[in-house]
Amino acid sequence: MAEKNVRSYANRLNLPDKDTFISNNPTKVEESPLDARSPQEVLDYHGMYRDPSYYEQNPDKLYLDLTQFDDYETYLNNIRSMEAKFMNLSPDVRARFNNDLSEFSTYVSKPDFDIYKVLDDKTKQAYDAYKARLDAEKEYEAYQAAAVKHFNEVQLQPSDETPIK
Repeated sequence: MAEKNVRSYANRLNLPDKDTFISNNPTKVEESPLDARSPQEVLDYHGMYRDPSYYEQNPDKLYLDLTQFDDYETYLNNIRSMEAKFMNLSPDVRARFNNDLSEFSTYVSKPDFDIYKVLDDKTKQAYDAYKARLDAEKEYEAYQAAAVKHFNEVQLQPSDETPIK
């Protein structure tokens, strides 16, 4: 039986054997003046947004400045956490949205969204208790602020009773 030539490919799990050189000396690489600029400044420097003929030649393409958004990994992590929270909802609620996070998020993003249409009876009671607690805390904070204000006003007014010496 003849041996087959087996070729091994290097990837992040199967790294090739190679010598490693570690240096503690400072780097001699000089930073470019472009490194200190924002992405928008670099694009403006190279004139990438100043040539209208480029857009006229490619009207079907869309050019956006997406530097204000997070990276792709952050978005994926956010979506995973939202999916986990969505899956923690009761099966009845998820069934209303065909177990689809995108349908649920579209529904709750509407301006006329009513949370009571999404919650089951047990969760509605818990939500009502939560809202009542928040209202009570706000009322208590307003009471405390009024009491402090009244106390400060009383302290600043001169007393009618003058001590006898």
